Amino acid sequence: MSRPTVDPSVDSDPDPAPDSSAKVCAATDTQAPKLTGRSAASPWVPLILVLVMSLVCMIEYRGLVARDQIKPAPNQTKIDINHADAATLELLPMIGPSLSRRIVDYRTEHGPFTNVEQLIKVKRIGRVTLARLRPLIECGLPVR
Repeated sequence: MSRPTVDPSVDSDPDPAPDSSAKVCAATDTQAPKLTGRSAASPWVPLILVLVMSLVCMIEYRGLVARDQIKPAPNQTKIDINHADAATLELLPMIGPSLSRRIVDYRTEHGPFTNVEQLIKVKRIGRVTLARLRPLIECGLPVR
């Protein structure tokens, strides 16, 4: 069976309804441009939105990192990690009871710290934690 073909030159509807997409502009008495389909820029819109949001998140992250760097107050003394007990170590930011006990246990087992960088050998202390603690701690001379 073949499909019937429609001749485009013959108008089947004698009184067509006005095109709803062609609206008349009141200020100029001209018809507004017909919006058919998607515009050429529409495939780029999601990509541009993703890029802008990524940039905003990256800027916000850098701001948070800079804000999180802790500086000691001018009159604040640094905490000596070789002589501080667990309660004193808990005064440091990001150091809770379990981490302070870990530091004391490490110091008891391996001997006193020779420099602040050795603190990274304690389990659950990484580069970021050490970087935030560095301005607040010192490594005093071991007591004999």
